[in-house]
Amino acid sequence: MEKICACCGMVIEEGESYFKCLENFLLVKFFDSEEDNIFCSKECFCEQLFLEEIDS
Repeated sequence: MEKICACCGMVIEEGESYFKCLENFLLVKFFDSEEDNIFCSKECFCEQLFLEEIDS
């Protein structure tokens, strides 16, 4: 099965590492399917969940 980053759409080749959320609360609230929980980088994961650094 071909894996595609849920944020940027990059194809993740067979044998290539990828990121996914393992936190149960986030899985239930934000990811409707397994395909929605595949990311090519930590940056894509943060962008998908609208995580940004705030300077104080």
